[in-house]
Amino acid sequence: MLNTGDSVAVAEKVRAQRFEIQITLRYRLNGDTHWRKGVTKNISCSGVLFQGENWADPNTPLEISLVLPREATGASAAEVVCRATVTRSERCATNDRGALIATRISRYRFVRP
Repeated sequence: MLNTGDSVAVAEKVRAQRFEIQITLRYRLNGDTHWRKGVTKNISCSGVLFQGENWADPNTPLEISLVLPREATGASAAEVVCRATVTRSERCATNDRGALIATRISRYRFVRP
């Protein structure tokens, strides 16, 4: 990881360890003001796989906001805001369930309360 001031750029050389953590998140397309809801399927330092409300095309830039629980951080709960790019998106079998969206994180920062 490369530290660039207040945020951290992620450099991936090998596939990062994935953790099957199911937590709610918010996401929006780059430049959009409307947040959509989702639930993580797994998460690593380099990416997030989540079930989202809406389809997003591959290569679409996203902003993701999620709160890591105390159990995951070893301290108090922490909100993380990520810049990510959609790497894969699969429509769910039924339209009312949205899409499964895989992302690659390019930057993240912790938001202090």
